[in-house]
Amino acid sequence: MSLFKKNEKEFAEHYKLVRKVEGQNIKKYRTEKNLSKKEVAEKCGISIKTLTSLEEGVVMDFEVILLFRLSQVLETRVSQFYILPDGGSI
Repeated sequence: MSLFKKNEKEFAEHYKLVRKVEGQNIKKYRTEKNLSKKEVAEKCGISIKTLTSLEEGVVMDFEVILLFRLSQVLETRVSQFYILPDGGSI
């Protein structure tokens, strides 16, 4: 396997992990605030389906501004979306 292919595969795996952690934390902050998916989606100008996909970590491509909208609605910093369950960060 070429170095490029190896790095590409590692990047893809890391990217999936980032999206998964990001989604778990979005859901965590939403539930801590006792907000429904509908409430958050409406405040962010997205569909419930998109929010669900974000929380499940399956959305791989979205505008970064969405993270800022989510952080405002959830009253947290964007960086909090990247904290691992053990307290470390990605």
